[in-house]
Amino acid sequence: MKYVQVVHKITQPMKEALDETPRRGGLYNWIFAFKGSIMSYKEIMDNLEDYDVVQINMAPADIIIAPLVAEKLKNSSTKLVLNNDYVVECWDMFRTHPYEYYTALRNADMMFGTVPVQASAMGNGAFTFSHPHFVDFLKHYGNRRDKDGVSNRIGYLMHQWEGKTYLPSLILHRLREERMEFTSVIYNYDKRKDLSARWARCMWDAFIPPLTYPDFVKEVSKDKLLLELCQYQTYGRTPVDFASLELPIVGSDRVESMRRLFPNMCCNPIDVRKLMNLIKRVLNDEEWLDEQMKYAYNKVDYYNYKNSTKRYKIALEMAEDNKNKHPKGYYVWNDTKKEFELR
Repeated sequence: MKYVQVVHKITQPMKEALDETPRRGGLYNWIFAFKGSIMSYKEIMDNLEDYDVVQINMAPADIIIAPLVAEKLKNSSTKLVLNNDYVVECWDMFRTHPYEYYTALRNADMMFGTVPVQASAMGNGAFTFSHPHFVDFLKHYGNRRDKDGVSNRIGYLMHQWEGKTYLPSLILHRLREERMEFTSVIYNYDKRKDLSARWARCMWDAFIPPLTYPDFVKEVSKDKLLLELCQYQTYGRTPVDFASLELPIVGSDRVESMRRLFPNMCCNPIDVRKLMNLIKRVLNDEEWLDEQMKYAYNKVDYYNYKNSTKRYKIALEMAEDNKNKHPKGYYVWNDTKKEFELR
């Protein structure tokens, strides 16, 4: 299958992300999974029909090109795939009129979100499946848990589009009150995005700004534990990477990959007492932790290139079959039956 992602403009951060080894999980992995390419609309506008699949991410900067691509493909066998991987709770940040968004989606031959609430919001016939990850490489990358190389540090992953650090601060403070000794660090930190920045220096020992993905992996490999306490519904690429690398993580049950890979290490992200108990068990019950890590390591192949492209192709075929059926609802993958089910 000849595949291309089309964007309004290829930026420097995009180029840097594409060149990383190992590469971070997420959208750009479709390019590698399908051995495809990424091009700006200006570069490819006259050659779109040379591809079997043209995919556009429904980011504000790229929504505007979807109708233009659709117009050029209207008499073509090339399929236009539109995806949205931006958390629904942040859609108010789009600065795109809702009518413009839905009008753009109407051009899709197949559309998908990475979690059910995204597919539900996108409209009837949308599919749900996560982006692929560089799982096979990460499993052999050599950054697995090494007791000799681990510091007495707990990390917290800040999502800049969420900006929440208040509850994690309280959790760590209360653990210290129980005479637990550790240092703390916030990853991906940007003071301008931190809603609790005015007292952050009192609560945290270190702040690490956004890193390249290889540097992030090296840094978190030193931690005893990472906290991924996102309060929004997202598929969550970091837990996928931690399962592949066999690194411990406690997180939010609103994150799809936490529920799938670390079901006993996630809970309501605002249940402070339960989170404290999980953290203490991870740090003190080595036998139990080993069981959880083995489970995650065995389950993480769900996100590898082979399984991800299989789901993608099944969705493409179903979307083609559904052209005149107009299904009411959205599709979610049933991993037991190995098929999409309408909800």
